[in-house]
Amino acid sequence: MKTNHVAATIAILLLFPGCSSEIKESDYNFTGESGMKVTFSAVIENPENTVLTRATATSWEKGDLIGITCGDKQINVPYEYTGGSGNYFKAIDRTKEIWLMGTEEYNVSAYHPYSGESGSTPEKIAIETTSENQDTEEKRQQLDYLYATAVANRDNPDVQLAFKHVMSRIMLTFKAGEEIESLSDIDCYITGAKLLGTFDPNTGETTVNEEAEIESVNQVLTASNNHTMVAFLLPQIISSRGVLIEAGMNGIYYKVELPTADLPELKSGYSYNYTIVADKYNDNPVKLTITDTEIIPWVNNDGGTYNPDPSLAGTEGDIIPSDWENMENEDIVPVEKR
Repeated sequence: MKTNHVAATIAILLLFPGCSSEIKESDYNFTGESGMKVTFSAVIENPENTVLTRATATSWEKGDLIGITCGDKQINVPYEYTGGSGNYFKAIDRTKEIWLMGTEEYNVSAYHPYSGESGSTPEKIAIETTSENQDTEEKRQQLDYLYATAVANRDNPDVQLAFKHVMSRIMLTFKAGEEIESLSDIDCYITGAKLLGTFDPNTGETTVNEEAEIESVNQVLTASNNHTMVAFLLPQIISSRGVLIEAGMNGIYYKVELPTADLPELKSGYSYNYTIVADKYNDNPVKLTITDTEIIPWVNNDGGTYNPDPSLAGTEGDIIPSDWENMENEDIVPVEKR
C-alpha cells in the first residue's frame, strides 16, 4: 500500500503553512496509481438481520476506540468515535489514516476495545471475568469484546463495520413476588463457569483456560441497577454440575439450579436472560419452576422466569458461594437458624 510514500507526502504537505492541510485524492498518485481514503462507520450486528449500536448500552460513546487492520501494511490503526449521526470513526492520528492504493481489494478487520500500538500486530489479550473486573458498567464494557470483518476497494471506500459480540452474557433480573412489597439489596452469585481465557484481536476468537478452576461471579444488586446482575463470561462448555445461582436478601436465601440439559454451553454472542421471582419464605424445600426457555443471540435472549421457594438463612444477607469441586447434588430442606 506504499505506506511510507503516503506518510512522506503528508509530512511534506504539512511543512508548508501556505498549503491546505486537507489531504486530497490527487495528493496520492504514484506511477499512475491514485489513492482513495477509506471512511469507517460501525454498528453492532445480530443474527436476526438487524443492526444495533454499542456493546452494553444503546450507542457508541464519544472517544470509544477500535483497532482497524487493512491488508498487510496498515495494522492495528486506532480509530475514534466522533459522535453525531452515522456512527463514523476517524483516525486519532491523521498521518496514519487508512488509504487504498490502486484497484486492489483489501481485507479489513476490526475489534473493540483497543489494545497495543498502531503498526504492530496486537497480541492476545488475557481475560479474567472475575467479580472485581465487572462490578461496574464501565468495567463490564472492557470485557465486552467485539469483532468485525469487511472488504474495501476503490468502488467501496465507505466501509461499514458490523461488529459481533464474542463473549457470552448472563443477565439475572429479580422481581418481587408473592407477599413481597419491594426488594432490598441482593447479594448474588453465579457459579459454574471458568473465568480465565484469552481474546485474539486478529481473529476475533476467544479461548477458555481449561486448566482453570470453576469459580463464582458476585455482584450486589440494588434499586440503582434495577436489581439486575449482568455477567460477561467466556464462551465454554458447562460442566456436568450445571450452573448455580445463589442470592441472599434480608436473611432469605434463594437458590436456582440450571442443569446442563437446560444450559449445556455458553455460546459466543449469546445473552442468557432470566427473571427470578422472589417469593415469601414458605418453609418448603428449595425448588425451581421454569416457565419458559428461549435463547436468542444477544439483546432479547429470554431464558425464562424462575420461581424458587426461598429459605430462611438467618439474619445476614451475605451468602458463601458453593464449592463446586466438592459439592454433591442433594435435596435441601431449609430450616431457620437458631
